[in-house]
Amino acid sequence: MAWNVFDLYCGLGGLGLGFKRAGFESKGGIDYWQPAVENNAKLLGHEAYRSEVKEADKIILDSGWEADTGLLIGGPPCQGFSLANQRRSSDGGAKKRSELFNYVDLINRLKPAAFLLENVGGMKDTQKNAENAESTVSGLTKDEYVVAAKVLNASDFGIPQTRRRTIFLGFRKDLVPNDFDAATAFPTPTHHDFCKKVNGINERYGFPETTNEARDPAFWKDEFFKAILSPETHVLFDRLPAINVRDTIGDLPPLEAGEASKVHNHIAGKVSDIVAARMGDIPPGGNVFNIKEENLHGLNPEDSWYNYKRMNWVCRSAPAIPCEIRAANGYAHPIQNRAITPREAARLQGFPDDFVFEGPAKDQYRLIGNAVPPLLAQRIGESVLAVLNSL
Repeated sequence: MAWNVFDLYCGLGGLGLGFKRAGFESKGGIDYWQPAVENNAKLLGHEAYRSEVKEADKIILDSGWEADTGLLIGGPPCQGFSLANQRRSSDGGAKKRSELFNYVDLINRLKPAAFLLENVGGMKDTQKNAENAESTVSGLTKDEYVVAAKVLNASDFGIPQTRRRTIFLGFRKDLVPNDFDAATAFPTPTHHDFCKKVNGINERYGFPETTNEARDPAFWKDEFFKAILSPETHVLFDRLPAINVRDTIGDLPPLEAGEASKVHNHIAGKVSDIVAARMGDIPPGGNVFNIKEENLHGLNPEDSWYNYKRMNWVCRSAPAIPCEIRAANGYAHPIQNRAITPREAARLQGFPDDFVFEGPAKDQYRLIGNAVPPLLAQRIGESVLAVLNSL
């Protein structure tokens, strides 16, 4: 059977691209931000529409999407919703109705075969919170779906980025057996951050690398299993080492702050002399506590430990890529005194090099940082498709 998807709050299209690569037919996307609409259509090669989800019924149905063979996928913006206080307000009493409810209402009206809901706001990405939220989401869909939730870390699936997100999967009850467990539709992790496992890294202080660092992720896997009596029986034995930053962006041309290159979107923003001096003190994986006293200029490290922070280069994956990137907000290049470029951010998210981002750099960063890594979406899509085809 041919299964199709429609992407809500589609943004650049990480979810849609991943599901398309997994074997789903993409019928289109919806977003209210015009740059997202334009870039999504360009990336996916389908129609993308500027619309609010609460008004999207006709757009979706006119696309050829059909409920019995269709999925709705998307990550509604997090504002306005908390699992600790998820009672509906009346339309007249609510200044701004949560987009989660608009998404769920659309599910209730169109009744897709299955849905994916990514990262509900107001909830920390812990597995306990995810499990507690299953009944909430199931209730919002009028208990017509079997729902499971799980926290997935992108680095566990071969993405060079430690990015934890809560994913909800729901399957319509009339399509699945009575004993169906939606949790079986989640993919199995393939990689692991053995560096963090061995060293018990506190992200506040980071993991500064040595000069001429050679301890790559494979080294840390070997170190971990040196202490294991029967490695081949360990649950992590078959996991691959996490992908590091060097192997992901190390082939791109080096840049000084303010320089451009011939590679599309590989343009470095400018930094002040003070910021450049501070960054020069910080090794890969280090942070504000490595800055010399003469370069602090009144900066309090205790209040700025997260802002002045370099990515690791050799030992580990990058931190989660955000939608706003500067050299002094925790996303400095590991070995160059500047922020990562939009192209480097896109590499770390897993977007193809041949896709050229349009618009100002701030829009490019926002498009890239708000997206689900396509490879993570693909792995979820492959697992979901296998379940659907077995029904």
